[in-house]
Amino acid sequence: MNPKVSIIIPAYNTEQYITQCLESALNQTEQNIEIILINDASTDQTLTLVEKYPDSRLKIIKNEVNRGAGYCRNQGIQAAQGEWIVPLDSDDWYAPERIEKLWQVAQRENADLVADNLYFIQDEKYDPNATLFSVAKDEFSQTREIDVLTFIDLNRKPGKISPHLGLTKPLIKRSFLLENSLAYEATVTPIEDFLLYTLCLLKGARFMIIPEAYYYYRRSRPGSASTFRKVKILNQFCAVNRYLLEQDSVQSNPALKKIIDQYLKEVEQEKDYYSIIQPLKEQGVLKTLLKTLSNFKLLQLTLKQIPYILKRRFSQN
Repeated sequence: MNPKVSIIIPAYNTEQYITQCLESALNQTEQNIEIILINDASTDQTLTLVEKYPDSRLKIIKNEVNRGAGYCRNQGIQAAQGEWIVPLDSDDWYAPERIEKLWQVAQRENADLVADNLYFIQDEKYDPNATLFSVAKDEFSQTREIDVLTFIDLNRKPGKISPHLGLTKPLIKRSFLLENSLAYEATVTPIEDFLLYTLCLLKGARFMIIPEAYYYYRRSRPGSASTFRKVKILNQFCAVNRYLLEQDSVQSNPALKKIIDQYLKEVEQEKDYYSIIQPLKEQGVLKTLLKTLSNFKLLQLTLKQIPYILKRRFSQN
């Protein structure tokens, strides 16, 4: 008999966390599962630690070269035998009842995707300091269905006032992905989740959100993300929104087209902001000013960004 759920874990150099992650999957109250762990060419002890577990439900895929999380998750989907698949990052972990609870909701609501709240864990900590829905408790106090307009609108607003559902790790009906030829886009890490969920919704998926938190999501220390990485991610969001605007289902929906176009413009503005702020941090005001004055396009961009820069500076004080 095939397993009910396939848990997919891409793992790369997470020896510090992999034991807790894997044991949280193995110790689920729902035991009819398989765990597909993709060792993505780790150079530390990650694979050694994983291979110590004799559980027959654990399958290990070994990549010779590093491929990235999206590619690995697709490997997991291809190898999966479960009716449902669910991702788990190798530095995160599940509450023991997570799979059982999500599956029950999926059956009751006839859903294609079911996501829960997230506990946020700061790096090197083990106790939650917040949840994803803590910024919008009233909106997520009960089980609710999310449509594509709401999903994108929540994601485009600042995270301090809006839960970004692209961060969730939902239980997903495997047949829905296969029938609609959907998979993770490996070239847009780390926003491959956002793109996949959006495409599922565009294909008519029923996406349910529950208020309880069963997923423990480890994130970097506040402010640790470099400006370069922020610009890279913003460039990816630009590319993803342009791709979405090309889809027939978006072109035929004026409200959806409008909100994605608005999202694109906001991301482009944010990207331009960081492209100006980064030189200031690295080279200082004088060198940056001289460089800007000698580059007409850069001068135009800077002048255009001044109101936005001032708005951000004052809003943070």
